[in-house]
Amino acid sequence: MTDGPIELLALLGRAAPRLLLWPGGLGLLVLALTLLRAWRRGELLRLELAGLAACAAPLLALALLPLPGVAALDRDVDLFTALSLLELPRWLRAGRGWQQGESRSSAALLAIELNGLPMLALAAVLIAQAAGSLNLGALASPSMLGLLAASAWALALSGLLYTSGARLDAFWQAAEATRFSGHILLASLLLAGTLPLPTLLGRWAGALALLVLLLVLGHSLRRRIGLRFDALLCLFLGLALLLSAAATFFAGTGLYVSFADNN
Repeated sequence: MTDGPIELLALLGRAAPRLLLWPGGLGLLVLALTLLRAWRRGELLRLELAGLAACAAPLLALALLPLPGVAALDRDVDLFTALSLLELPRWLRAGRGWQQGESRSSAALLAIELNGLPMLALAAVLIAQAAGSLNLGALASPSMLGLLAASAWALALSGLLYTSGARLDAFWQAAEATRFSGHILLASLLLAGTLPLPTLLGRWAGALALLVLLLVLGHSLRRRIGLRFDALLCLFLGLALLLSAAATFFAGTGLYVSFADNN
């Protein structure tokens, strides 16, 4: 696991192609296109430290993802580090709103975060239970538990990807767009590692199709039953964790006896 932002920057310094070309280049392209669209609309490109940090954090997360064809890093990055970098723009935006007297919009944004992040944390623990690690490079787990855990991550993510209709400055728009791209790639990475398909192209195509289906399903269920969907998802994740932990415990202690052993 990584120790902090300085180490993350040092890792990328030794693998600059990841930041400038792939996959970081995708984030740079999203940033550039979003800012260009805002400029063409005549919007003011107001520079501020919080806005620049909000753009840099998801860009860094994108560059650290172990996607196909990327340069290798000396050390792996864990799932919670990637999630923290992707969600930093929302927390910075909420803090900026409080400072500027926009308490209602900031409270709504924090409510979305505090409702969605615990479910993602539960899904992350279940993913680690299936793969035996939280490091992104070791999360491939072509098993039913791994697929259920990655699917639960996508369903939980459908709430976090919601954006209010609040008007944002250009750099905050760019940060949101880069954050969205990072979440889509991260969720696809998790799903692709669980699909038992023979080719890399097949796994990623299947992962993207499944991700779109799960995001649409999660969004639809949230509109229909509201917070009850989140409660049911938390209940499912909790039960899955308990059953997985119990199975691991009994397998490790040898307390179970097969039918063949009894005869």
